[in-house]
Formats: sequence, C-alpha cells, structure tokens
Amino acid sequence: DRHQVPPEADQKETTALVKDVYKDAYSKASTSDELTSLAKFLLQQGMATKDDATGRFVLFQEARKAAVEAVDSDLAIEVVGKLAEQYQVDRAEEEALTIEQLAATAKFSTQSKAVAEVALSLTEKAIASDYVDVANKLADAALKASRDGRDNEMIPRATDLRKELESLTAAFEQVRDALKTLESNPTDPDANFQVGRYWCFVRN
Repeated sequence: DRHQVPPEADQKETTALVKDVYKDAYSKASTSDELTSLAKFLLQQGMATKDDATGRFVLFQEARKAAVEAVDSDLAIEVVGKLAEQYQVDRAEEEALTIEQLAATAKFSTQSKAVAEVALSLTEKAIASDYVDVANKLADAALKASRDGRDNEMIPRATDLRKELESLTAAFEQVRDALKTLESNPTDPDANFQVGRYWCFVRN
C-alpha cells in the first residue's frame, strides 16, 4: 500500500535535516549538470531509505526540486513516478505541476525544447486517459515551452493539441456532473446515457 503524504510540519523539519546532513552535496550544486547529479543522488538516497516514510518523501521532493532547477525533464518526471508509486499523490497532477515548473524555469531554447517534448507526450497520455483538466495544464506548458524553444516542428503540434483540447473540454464539461453521479450511483440511467454518448461521439 502507498503511504499517506506526511504532515507539513514533519516535512519542514525533515527537509531542514536533509539539507544539513547533505549540505556538502547541496553546496556543490549550482550548474545544471551539478543539479542533475544532486537530484540523482537524492533520489538514490530516497530509494535506499526503507524505514522512514517522511524522510523518503522529502528526499524525493528535494530530488524533484533539484531536477527542476537543472531543467532535467526526464529525471524530474522519473522522480514523480517514484513518488506516486509509494505515496498517495495523484501522479498526473504531480506531472502537470512539475512540467509547469520546468517550463517556467527553462532559460535556454534547448531546455525549452526538451520540456516541450516531454510535455507534449504527457498531454497526449492525459487526453487518452480522459484527464481533461490535467491535459489542459500540460498543453499550456507545452505550448509555452515550444514557443520559448522556437521549435518550428513542435509549435504547430502544441497548437493543434491546444485546439483539440478546447473542443474536448467543452464536451467534457457537459458530462462532468454525470461522471460524478456514476461514482456514487453506477446504474443511474441518465448519467450512463450522457457518458455513453460522450464516449461514442466525442472520444471515438
């Protein structure tokens, strides 16, 4: 079973401890490569921590922060995966948050292009899974990153996804209440009709 997210107070106390214990590693991390090394180190420490759920959670969070500062998209999303495997967090939401942070942190076109590529892939995955709200966040980040990266191949792709989501979101809003109804009453006939029509005529 996945662990609950530790209380904020415990996270704050443990974060201070982690930064003190590994202060030498933190002090040496300033460039992108060094921050990536720090993120990998903290991730490894988190994976090796077996008997301290709060400590492992904080190490994962610190690894993600370092990966975001390094604008290492693949590593940051890898950390999110480890976090979601072991803690009761919404993986898709955490991925979207991380991509938004990466897009905002990127300073160079090469970094933005890399962020855009990952963001586009995650957007398509979110659409396929019907995570419309998450997909919108990811699509916005993908469009920003592709524009910042001045990538003439990814900008049209991101723009098309953004347009696709506009129509999909409008259709999804019409069945949002029906989907909530089915969570508590799976046999509700009207809700089933609305959702069935959505899947037949919009999603297929």
